[in-house]
Amino acid sequence: MKKLFENWRTSLNEAESEPDRAVADIDTGEEHVSPEHLAREEMLGLADKFKVGIEFDISDFRDGSSYAKVTLENGDVMYYYDAEEMYQDLAKRHEMNEELRDYARGQSHSPELQIPGYGIMTVQQVERKLAQMLQEAAEDAMKDPPQYSHLNNGVIQALHKALKDYKEL
Repeated sequence: MKKLFENWRTSLNEAESEPDRAVADIDTGEEHVSPEHLAREEMLGLADKFKVGIEFDISDFRDGSSYAKVTLENGDVMYYYDAEEMYQDLAKRHEMNEELRDYARGQSHSPELQIPGYGIMTVQQVERKLAQMLQEAAEDAMKDPPQYSHLNNGVIQALHKALKDYKEL
């Protein structure tokens, strides 16, 4: 009995050393689909779901692997090497855009905006801060000699651009 058990265990270990041995012997009649083809199909499905344009190309920089060039609704272009990364990014963008649209319709709280070089602020905070800074800039410009410190540091321009981009959604 002990010998039988050892032979059985040995045969299992040999089978483990040959992964997919049994699967390779089974002919299902279906064509083999490469992992790259499956990834492309998944990315095409994501492009349809998020209503973005997609093209595939071969990378010159990453060992010849393919990538997806995705064109967003606003014309921005993003590059993705895998479907999970593409999904995470597009889902986050979609959620942010929905939140901004809801706020613009008065259906939700003030969404947060990323102000490059300044931080994250709600739309209401940006509007108040921009009004305050423009008022201070006008007061500084009326001084003798005029001062333009508010206009030189780029904060007003960054706030204005973020607000303008938000309003265009």
